[in-house]
Amino acid sequence: MAKLIQLSNTSWQQPFIDRKKELPLWSSHSNVARFCRFEDGTKRLLNIKFEDKFGIDETHYFQITSGNEISFPKDLQNRIGSIIFNNPESYFIVTVLDTSDVSFSPSDIIWIKNVTNKHGEHAYMDLHTDEFILHFPNNIGESKNLLSPRVNDIIIIRQLIRGSAVFTHLVTPVDDIRVDENNREEYRFGRRVRVIAKTDLENLIPVSSTLWRNINFQGVSQGNVCKIENISSVRNIDELKFDIWQKFNRYFLPRFEQFATTTNAIVNDLAITNPDLSVIEGGLRLVTHMIKERNHDIVKIKKELAIKNNSLICEVCTFSFPKTYNNDFIECHHLVPIGTPGVRETRLQDLGLVCANCHRMLHIKFDGKYLSIEQLRVRMHNLITS
Repeated sequence: MAKLIQLSNTSWQQPFIDRKKELPLWSSHSNVARFCRFEDGTKRLLNIKFEDKFGIDETHYFQITSGNEISFPKDLQNRIGSIIFNNPESYFIVTVLDTSDVSFSPSDIIWIKNVTNKHGEHAYMDLHTDEFILHFPNNIGESKNLLSPRVNDIIIIRQLIRGSAVFTHLVTPVDDIRVDENNREEYRFGRRVRVIAKTDLENLIPVSSTLWRNINFQGVSQGNVCKIENISSVRNIDELKFDIWQKFNRYFLPRFEQFATTTNAIVNDLAITNPDLSVIEGGLRLVTHMIKERNHDIVKIKKELAIKNNSLICEVCTFSFPKTYNNDFIECHHLVPIGTPGVRETRLQDLGLVCANCHRMLHIKFDGKYLSIEQLRVRMHNLITS
C-alpha cells in the first residue's frame, strides 16, 4: 500500500503506485484517527476526489471497518479499479467533511445500567469532570458484557437515591479499553465514559415521572449493563428513548446542548409544518434523521455545491432566490419518506433543494399521501396548464 500524503488535518492524498489489490479499503493511519476520530463500525461523510480527467468526485457516507479503514462500496470499486491499476502515476484525495464531534440523538440510547455506592447514598454525583470510570462488579467486569457498549452508544445510569429510583446520567464510552484498577478490592474493572448529560442532587429525574415507570427492572442485574431492547417489559422503545432524552433536556453538558436544542427545534418545526405528524409514529425517526444530518453539515455542503454549479433553484417550481433577491437562500428537503422504517444516514443525493413554499407542500398530505418532488412538480404543472 502506498504511503498517504497528508495535505491538511482533514485531507490526505493516496498515490496509486504500489497499490495491488486494495480496492475495497483505503488504509488510514494514526494521523487520520487522531484528527478525524475514526471509529470502527461507524459511517463518516467523506469526499473521494480523483484527478479531474477521471471525472470521479464522490461525496457520501463511507463505512469505517476493522482497523480504522474506509470501505469503498462495490459500485465505486468497479468504477475506480481500472483507473487505479492503469495509472500508477496518479492519485485520489480523501477529505473528511464531518470532523466535528459526533452527533447524538434519542436513537443512540442503547443501554441502561443500575449503579450503587456502598459507601454513600449515591454514585458519580460528586464528580466534577466530564469523564470518569464507570465501574463494574469483578465477576461482570471480567466478562464480555463490560465491553458490549460501543463508543458513542449512550448508556442511561439509574440508581436509588434517598430511597427513590432515579435517572442521573447519560454517558457514552470513550474507547474500547477495559480499565483494571487492581488497587480496588471490589468493582476493580470499568470503562472510561464521557458525560453527555447529568442531573444534580436537587433535580434528580424520578423514574416514576417518566414513561419508564412501568418497566420491570428486576431483569437488569445490579452492576450489569443491559441492552434496552432486551428488557422483556419494554414496549414502544422509540417512545421510551425520546421521553428520557426530553427529561434530560435541561442537563446536557454545554458541548452537547446543541443536540437537545436541535431536537426541540425540529419537533416545533414539525408541529407547525405538519400538525398531523406524530412525533413518535414516524416523526421520531425524522427527528433523529435531521439531527444527524444537521450536525454533519451536509445541508451546507449540498447548498455550496449548488452555488458552485450555479444551480441554486427550487427543484419543484424553479424559483431562484439569487436571481430574484440576490441572496443564496434555499431549503433542503429529505427525499426519504417520513414513514420509512429505521434510521439511516443522509447522503447528498437524499436531499432536494426547494423554496420555502414548495417545501411546506412536500410536508402536507394530498389524498392521504406525501408527494415526492417529481409528483409535486407534475401537480403544479397540471394546475397551471389546466
